[in-house]
Amino acid sequence: MHKVKFLKKVWNVAKQYKWQFALSYIILLIELALNQILPLLLGNIVDAAVYKSNMAVFLTAAAIYASVYLGRVLCGFLQLQFWQRLNNKYIYGLRVKCYEKVLRLKASLLTDIKTGDILQTINGDTMEFHHVLQRYAMRIVNAGIGTMVSLIIVAYLKWEIALIMAILIPTSILLTEKIKKKTKKISKELRNNQGEYNSWLMEILKGIREIKLFAAENTVEGQFVNKNNELIKSGIKYSKINFISDKTITLIYFVAQLILYIVSALFVATGSINVAEYITIAAYYNLVSNNFQRILRDNMAFQARQVAIERVFKLIDEEWEDNTGLSPLVVSEGQIDIKNLSFSYEKDFNILKNLTYTIAPGKRIGIVGESGVGKSTLAHLMIRFFEPQNGSIKIDGQNLDECTYSSVRNMIGLVSQEAVIFDVTVKDNICFGADVPDIIIWNVIEKSYLRAEIEKLPNGLHTMLGKDGHSLSGGQNQRLAIARILYKNPKIVILDEATSALDEGSERIVQKALDELTEGRTSIIISHRLNSIAHADDVIVLKNGEVEAVGNFKQLMHDSVTFRELFAAQAKRLEMTDF
Repeated sequence: MHKVKFLKKVWNVAKQYKWQFALSYIILLIELALNQILPLLLGNIVDAAVYKSNMAVFLTAAAIYASVYLGRVLCGFLQLQFWQRLNNKYIYGLRVKCYEKVLRLKASLLTDIKTGDILQTINGDTMEFHHVLQRYAMRIVNAGIGTMVSLIIVAYLKWEIALIMAILIPTSILLTEKIKKKTKKISKELRNNQGEYNSWLMEILKGIREIKLFAAENTVEGQFVNKNNELIKSGIKYSKINFISDKTITLIYFVAQLILYIVSALFVATGSINVAEYITIAAYYNLVSNNFQRILRDNMAFQARQVAIERVFKLIDEEWEDNTGLSPLVVSEGQIDIKNLSFSYEKDFNILKNLTYTIAPGKRIGIVGESGVGKSTLAHLMIRFFEPQNGSIKIDGQNLDECTYSSVRNMIGLVSQEAVIFDVTVKDNICFGADVPDIIIWNVIEKSYLRAEIEKLPNGLHTMLGKDGHSLSGGQNQRLAIARILYKNPKIVILDEATSALDEGSERIVQKALDELTEGRTSIIISHRLNSIAHADDVIVLKNGEVEAVGNFKQLMHDSVTFRELFAAQAKRLEMTDF
């Protein structure tokens, strides 16, 4: 991205604080003006002491110098304090914007985004915005202005010396141009490696029990060592480039300073300038050198910061769930019409093909089929986690593509195989922190057949769950998820393998809760277990993304080869003869 265009994009994010930034920059300009006066005052002090021998003039010049110096220090202090407050507000707003964007990202994008990358972007990369605005957009501009003013004053005193300074600056920029590009490349590699490592480490820590079950500690430890070695290599590369950059700038500064002092000494020796002017020129040269070094260092650091900021923009610019022009879904009956529905994750490979079926209001419909046939995909299409390539899903005549995302998810409840339990209280796990009376929560917990277990907890509804609190069993977690849906009270319910990870004892209890949940609601039951679809009004058998057969247990055992292969053994074991 072109630098000017990039800075404009950064400013567009920050311009809501334009008056605060303006005030901060005014303080910087005052500090710059005071800084430019100091060398002239220093020359006056030397002139009064060496050439005029006037103590009164000397003391006056020294007092003015001290006052200006203290004023510069005060401006620096005020700017730092003001900027810190502005930075906290600005970065906070930016992080909120990123977090809101993550919450509203297209659900299909979340499958491709690594958690570690998101954490790095929100917590780390956002900090680079204030560095770019303060150190690049503001301080580099100030350094440029200061350099030009210093050169003009030096040119007034001795234009030959000013010319030498003017030649050194572009020469140094050309010498460091290649290093900048290398710095950006290594910085990008390092940040990508850090994001991948963070995501990998989170997955490993999340699955630590499975690692122990498979006695895979040594394998994972080896992976940990390898990934850290990669990070170390990238870090060494980056440190090496930074070291070379720093030493290159220092060398340029030393050579330039040596040339200037030799030339200035020759002018003093020939009487072209006096000692006071020499000291003034030397002081201005130090200002130019410091400004020049700041421009070079901040410019090279800008390459690394640009990589981080572009990651933030990439997140902010991702496609989100835009409700503009969409209408709320209103469910009165709960009829679902699926017509010519097709969907593919990959080009030229449809996982669902021209699926057509109508689910009458209040009916329980089972959906079965081999793994990967598209059952869960259909559930995700129903709640608009994905969008179909062809066809439509209508509820009470309303096309879901024309309905707001939130209203669709409010009207449709999904209970999946893995219940996510947050590190908050039992109550907040159900109502997500909403301010509702406890009696409402107890009511849904009772319908979920979970009341006895919750009452035994130390603080009942207000007991903390998760890693810092109380742990629930798998069956209790599922019933808590069911209580969550009952609290939501949707018109339509989808059960996606809701009991597949449970033992038979837990399954029986959870099944009672599921029966309570689906009572009087249009329900879609996706399952590999016969118990779960035992009371379905109809069962749809999917094969190769299409409807192979529809019917009850007896009909499907007779008509569908796929259904027999899936459930014959279970039917025999359970001695089921009629549905």
